[in-house]
Amino acid sequence: MSRRPIAAAALVAAGLAVTPEIASAHALGQTFPLPVPLGLYLGAAALTVAASFVVSIFLVGMPRPLPEYRTWPVPVRAAAIGAWVLRLLGLVWWYGAIAVGFVVGGVTPLPAVLFWIFIWVGVPISAILLGNPWPSLSPFRTTHDLLERLVRLVGVKRLDLGLANPAGIARWPATMLLLAFIWLELIFPGRTDAVTLAIILTSYTAMTLVGMTLLGRVAWLREVELFEVLSGWFGRVGPLGRRATRRELCRDCGETCDPTHCVDCPECIAAADGGDIRPEYRPWITGLSEPMRPGWSDAAFILLALAGVTYDGLKETQLGADILNFLFSPLAAALIAGMIWFGVSQDITDGSDVLFITFPVTVLAGVLMVSNIRYHSFKQFDLKGKIPFVAGLVIVLVFVFIAIEPPLVLFLLSLAYAASGPVLTLMQIRKHRAARKPQEPPVNKGTGA
Repeated sequence: MSRRPIAAAALVAAGLAVTPEIASAHALGQTFPLPVPLGLYLGAAALTVAASFVVSIFLVGMPRPLPEYRTWPVPVRAAAIGAWVLRLLGLVWWYGAIAVGFVVGGVTPLPAVLFWIFIWVGVPISAILLGNPWPSLSPFRTTHDLLERLVRLVGVKRLDLGLANPAGIARWPATMLLLAFIWLELIFPGRTDAVTLAIILTSYTAMTLVGMTLLGRVAWLREVELFEVLSGWFGRVGPLGRRATRRELCRDCGETCDPTHCVDCPECIAAADGGDIRPEYRPWITGLSEPMRPGWSDAAFILLALAGVTYDGLKETQLGADILNFLFSPLAAALIAGMIWFGVSQDITDGSDVLFITFPVTVLAGVLMVSNIRYHSFKQFDLKGKIPFVAGLVIVLVFVFIAIEPPLVLFLLSLAYAASGPVLTLMQIRKHRAARKPQEPPVNKGTGA
């Protein structure tokens, strides 16, 4: 091996060490300097990434049809007690944050702390260090189970109307919800307001419970529920796996799992009851070797999660803020994401067809991104005020319209929003010109003698 790359890396590390700067981090609308030199911070991050590859090589080894690694089953009683504790904790955490937001109001930051820090920091760290807690912690699973028990008293077996998801939808809904929550946490002005956050959590809870009732628990948790998908990816890094013990779960599984080795399968975990899953410990990182059905929506979800973390870190530094203010464009992100989803749904894979669609849309997004064209930001939208009945009806109709054909409708909406900028700009220019136009003095019509 050549020594030049090693020497170059050592030289860069030495340069970072002798030129320390302050690394910053944000917390609920304000920035706190970390007492760590920037060089040490970047070096530790680089070593962490490098160590993950080393661990993967030694623990996973060469790819096999089914991964092989040692496991240690969790005792049944301990697993049952842990599951019940997590369910109770999930209900108290989620509905407690909502109650505090509505009852106490904007004088407390507690709902923001309970939600943003717990969901973006607490759950991922727990999933990586101890194992994915969300299948038991999820307040939506527990609430839906309680509602099913109540309706059984009146003779209804399941809260499942059996409606089918549109074909090819994959996990694009979860990806779009991730984009929405990233925007809410990093850009939305009212992200720390207690009442606003309580309304957001209540709306998401209602949407999730209604979706689980319409489409079924399995379909909604597998493809739509954001935190189920996000924590599932983090859980693959952690030391706790969930193995399906009943082979009937894998019979019609859309994830193409193997009945003899079904571990961390999103569909089987969503469909399983308490006794159908056996938790077991394993070496860290090895969960990433478990096979699953690949898809563009999974790649987009992971890239979007990484992009959100990257944006969150960059915007807290002066250089990153300057770059992002120049380059960042939610319009461009919506156009490109809508275009990709529409292309995948229409099975457009031919090179010439892809170029014919992507080239003009990308050029349009780039031009609008660097231009002075103004767009409606929706920042003045007040979630705390009263919403008229007609406006609420329009919102419901919009969601129904989107549900008919999500890829096409969302792509058309993003194109319409892109076109609204030039139209509004031309209207403003015309209005300004009319205001600057000198007015002719009134003509005094004299009376004849």
